[in-house]
Amino acid sequence: MDFPLKKNLLNSLKYNFPDRMAVISDFIKEQLVSGGFKEPARIYSAVESKKYKTSCNYNLQNKIIKIGMAGELDLKHKDYLTFIKVAQRIIKDKPFQEIKFYIAGKGKDKDKIKNYIRKKGLENHIKMEGFIDDIRTFYSKLDILLHTARFEGLGSVIIQAMASGLPVVATRTGGIPEIIEDGKNGFLAEKTNERDVAKKLKILIGNPKIREKIGVNGK
Repeated sequence: MDFPLKKNLLNSLKYNFPDRMAVISDFIKEQLVSGGFKEPARIYSAVESKKYKTSCNYNLQNKIIKIGMAGELDLKHKDYLTFIKVAQRIIKDKPFQEIKFYIAGKGKDKDKIKNYIRKKGLENHIKMEGFIDDIRTFYSKLDILLHTARFEGLGSVIIQAMASGLPVVATRTGGIPEIIEDGKNGFLAEKTNERDVAKKLKILIGNPKIREKIGVNGK
C-alpha cells in the first residue's frame, strides 16, 4: 500500500531480511527507501490485454452514459463518498440527468456507502452491483471508469479498464500517475476534490471524440 512505513523492529525484520523484494510502483519503492529500508525492484502489475475486449461505444450522444468504479468497499482507501458527490454534481446538470453510476465490490463499508447514497437521494442514479466474479463483465457495461481513491499502490482496476478500452478519470494519488498521463490516456484529478473530479469527468461525458482518443490511447 502507499503509506509510509514506521521504522521499528518488526518492520526492520520484515523488510530487510529477504534477499530481494519487489513492489508494484515507483511510489511504493520510494516509500521503502525513504523509510531506510532495503531498495526493492519495481515490477508493475499487468494484465493479459487480449482477454479484455473493447465493447464501449465512444460515439454515444444524447443517450445514457454509464460510469462505474470497482474495488474494495473501504472508505479509508477507496473514496466512494467522493464518487457519490461527483455523481450528484453531474446529474444536477440537465444534459446529464440520465447518466447512470455503478459501484462493484464488497467490503466492510458497504452499508455506510449504501446509506450515503440514500441520504443524498441518489438511489435511482447509483446502483451497487456487489462482488462480481468476472470483472470484465462489469467493464463491458460501462462507458467511463471513475476511480476516486484516497490511497492506491498502483491501480490494477485502472489497468484492466484501459485494457477494455474504457476512458478513465482517476485521482492523483500513489502510483496512479505512473499509469495515467493526464489528458493523453486518461484524466487525473485531485483526490477528495469532487469539484475537480466532476470537471474532468464532464470533459469525457460531453466529448465523444475525446472519449475515443483517451480510450484508444489507454488501450
